[in-house]
Amino acid sequence: MKSTIVCGFLSLVLLAGCDTLSMNNSSTKPTVSAKAAVAVTSDEVKATVAKANAGERWSQSRLASWYATGSNGFAKNDAKAVELYTLAADQGLAEAQTKLAAYYTDNKKGVKADPAKALALYLKAAQQGYGWAQYNAGHMLAGGKGINAPDYEGAYFWLKVAHDVKPAAAELEKVRAKLSPAQVTALDTRVAMWKPDVQKSVSFNKKK
Repeated sequence: MKSTIVCGFLSLVLLAGCDTLSMNNSSTKPTVSAKAAVAVTSDEVKATVAKANAGERWSQSRLASWYATGSNGFAKNDAKAVELYTLAADQGLAEAQTKLAAYYTDNKKGVKADPAKALALYLKAAQQGYGWAQYNAGHMLAGGKGINAPDYEGAYFWLKVAHDVKPAAAELEKVRAKLSPAQVTALDTRVAMWKPDVQKSVSFNKKK
């Protein structure tokens, strides 16, 4: 049994809480001790922690975001954020996959860069229709990041699909210049026919 000590302070009350977030090697669910619940006064925060402990992916991702930003009474802890994002991402949550991928794009936040892993995560989320993942996947493919060489066709496809993401349009035009008119026409047809995997496209900000 591996345990990590987590300390948090809630701005709503003058009460600091320390608890043990335990991970069993054979389990995909983090567990927070009952002691932590004493320090948590927000019903929403308590409910999120309870659901995350039960393995609910939206809550795992939400709790991860609080550790990532040091908000809602949780001390900033990128290692714990990565742990929780990983649990949610492994269950197919597109938003968690996207945020986890961001940790692997460089060596910041104490996580070793792994462009190939970041790209794989972005592509999983992109296939579910997550706009920022589509943009980031296109950006990485255009730059040859996480792969052996630039993939302009793949980049064009995902940047075109990510049309609602503001930076995508400008980058799409740069990639278009690398392709022949025939390639662009064929890719436009693919984009027009493409549909996301809506069964997996979820966000903790949306209802099930």
